[in-house]
Amino acid sequence: GVPVAAICGATAGLARAGLLDKRRHTSAAAEYLMATGYAGGNHYVDDRAVIDGDLITAGPQSPVQFACATLRRLSLASDRTLEAYEALLHRADPSAFPVLMQAQHAA
Repeated sequence: GVPVAAICGATAGLARAGLLDKRRHTSAAAEYLMATGYAGGNHYVDDRAVIDGDLITAGPQSPVQFACATLRRLSLASDRTLEAYEALLHRADPSAFPVLMQAQHAA
């Protein structure tokens, strides 16, 4: 299949289309998706980002985790690089910067 990634309000579009009814997913809040009338409430996960096969979802508060999940699913960055990305951009940990620079030069 083709990977599909949705963050914030885009998850409501997937919910309305029935694409979240049988897949693990997340969004802004379970109640937000329930308002769409979807039937996937039992598969809602209260995490920053969720990967279920080719489906990647995240809530509006998690753009860094969404980017990491998408890059991970597409195998575009190593776990070490993604951990550094999240450390620098989410937790403001400057010690992660050299790891990102190493990854850039290795690419």
